[in-house]
Amino acid sequence: MKILAFILLAIGAVTLSYGNAPAKRIQGCESAGVGQAVCAAAEWDSEQMNFLPHYNPELNKVIAAGHAAPVAYNLYNIARVRA
Repeated sequence: MKILAFILLAIGAVTLSYGNAPAKRIQGCESAGVGQAVCAAAEWDSEQMNFLPHYNPELNKVIAAGHAAPVAYNLYNIARVRA
């Protein structure tokens, strides 16, 4: 039972820490002399960033066409050049 209470307490502490992080970043931005609206907008934009690319079936066609393109060799530096 004590282990469960400790795990729940740890989860709660981590949740509060991550939940309060944007407010601390906005406060730091404001203390640097930037307006509240600009700081809030910058924080909102940073939270909306998605580091994983969205699935795009058209991109698969472009990748396949790139692999199917003929390859030529440059005799001077032996670098592969797509024609």
